[in-house]
Amino acid sequence: MTKIPAICERDSFLIVIVAMACMVGTALTACGADAPAAGATTQSADVKAAARTFAEALGHGDAATAKSLCNGGETEGMFIDAITNMVNASREFQETAVARFGDAAKMPPGRNPAQKLLDQIDRSTVKLEGSHATLSSVAGADPIPMIYIEGKWKVAGLANAKDLKLTTPFFVAVAKAAKETTTEVAAGKYATVEDALQALGERRRAAGAASEKPTGTTEH
Repeated sequence: MTKIPAICERDSFLIVIVAMACMVGTALTACGADAPAAGATTQSADVKAAARTFAEALGHGDAATAKSLCNGGETEGMFIDAITNMVNASREFQETAVARFGDAAKMPPGRNPAQKLLDQIDRSTVKLEGSHATLSSVAGADPIPMIYIEGKWKVAGLANAKDLKLTTPFFVAVAKAAKETTTEVAAGKYATVEDALQALGERRRAAGAASEKPTGTTEH
């Protein structure tokens, strides 16, 4: 399983990129795939557009759109819910912090690490094989498997079910950390934005540490 690195306290989108890195992997076996009728050039553009829309949906906290572009089951759905809930909770934290502390809590302008992932998709090479396609990046990142089904291209493979089940609780915990800290900021618990960010960071680090423990491990 891909290890979750330390989280940047000011950047919820950075976590989304980490999530995407964890997700791309083993392709799922698809049944009843459709046969796209468009030419290769049009298909390649459609494949990239679908991958971009999927990534953007995750980054915007849009679970419905992300699920509509993922050929997965309940495990994948829970994983997408965890990521999008985390993104929305992080956004709410920032908005609450800005309302409480003003400009000091705003993100630096132009800083959007999610754009790196979208640029990677744009620069990728599309390999078409009937109703299946693979997006391969020149940067050497893991390929993104795609499938044409139900009349459109979808992401065909996330990480395997075991990895998803192990990773999902981390993103659930990060969302919980953001929500708890947001409530405290709104209640006036912290004197400065730095204090609030420190509290959020400590909760996120605790979530990361907990996610690395084997199931059933307890502290003594």
